[in-house]
Amino acid sequence: MPRVRVTDLFIYPVKSLRGIALSQSSLTYTGLLHDRRWMIVRADNGQFVTQRQLPKMALIATALDEYHLHLKSPELMPSTPTVQIPIELPDGQEMKAKVWRDECRVLDAGDEVGHWLSQALASPKPLRLVAMAPDFKRLQSQAHRFGDQAAIFADAAPFLFANRDSLEVLNQRLAAEDKPTAVIEQFRPNIVVAGLEPFSEHDYKRIHNSGGEYTLQLHDRCERCSMISVNPKTGERYPEQEPYKTLALYNAMPDKPQAAAFGENASLMRGDGQNIGVGDWLSIDRELED
Repeated sequence: MPRVRVTDLFIYPVKSLRGIALSQSSLTYTGLLHDRRWMIVRADNGQFVTQRQLPKMALIATALDEYHLHLKSPELMPSTPTVQIPIELPDGQEMKAKVWRDECRVLDAGDEVGHWLSQALASPKPLRLVAMAPDFKRLQSQAHRFGDQAAIFADAAPFLFANRDSLEVLNQRLAAEDKPTAVIEQFRPNIVVAGLEPFSEHDYKRIHNSGGEYTLQLHDRCERCSMISVNPKTGERYPEQEPYKTLALYNAMPDKPQAAAFGENASLMRGDGQNIGVGDWLSIDRELED
């Protein structure tokens, strides 16, 4: 039974904005605590917005304190670089929003942050920041692929698990062709480990800590999109759709030979409220049960 070491933990409090690197985090059935708790949507139809449409979203940093979510972007908003929102929204205006095909009831975070985001991103349509309504639970729409646990606003499963050794091999191939190398942040994982053969993470089903306090199930490869071709430092797309094209050559989806895959969608089987930390040693199994 191989053992792997956690090298990085990330949360993305606002879907598609810059994430936060953590030394430890709490596991919940909807993902790491505060991951994708908020989402940006179009004001007119509630459709979610990501770096696919507005790549400059990569330039808006997120931070959390005990009471507030903070958004910051001196590059995009030099006159008003920061805006803050209560973590617990007061009973505000409820609206409907969509994450892919999933319709959700959400609370609007207010005019100030909506106007700030619309201006910062030069959006052709007004934007709103929303959080899930407290009495609404999103259901997993693809349980056959990702298990029964639904995320808050993540695309698919509650966790994205990634292998640093896969990134290293991808970068070796990019460098050999004089193409820009990638950083792990482009793939927006939650849990990153080292100690597996490159791309062998797709062969495993279960990961757990030695004490048995928590177990995650690895469900399916994460099919990537054009977002991995956005430079997280500049908010601009890399030329020639890299690293997507190179990744698709070496690690495609099994049923889509031209579609790139990186990382594994995962859900929490047991251990709600347990902590996971950088440096933790985990066991990884090819079967769900011993």
